[in-house]
Amino acid sequence: MTGADVLGTASVRARNAAVACGIEVDGQRFTPHATVARTGGRFVEMTSWVRLLETYTGPPWPFGSVEVIASHLGEGPRRSPRYETLAEIVL
Repeated sequence: MTGADVLGTASVRARNAAVACGIEVDGQRFTPHATVARTGGRFVEMTSWVRLLETYTGPPWPFGSVEVIASHLGEGPRRSPRYETLAEIVL
């Protein structure tokens, strides 16, 4: 099973657990990903970074749980997001 398969299965289980807890989910299909950069809405030339990262293969990434996180935009220090763990789902 590939890492993407594992993340896909984990996302389905996490979504099912959220629904079982009464959390409304958006229903969109999960696409495994990692956020590499945020530009704050500004245009930033990223071509060199994309070329560098497209050949990167990271180490195996085992995990035993997933946390459901609420993001409260602008409520953290200096108007950064404040993150709140709502639940931990053990896999």
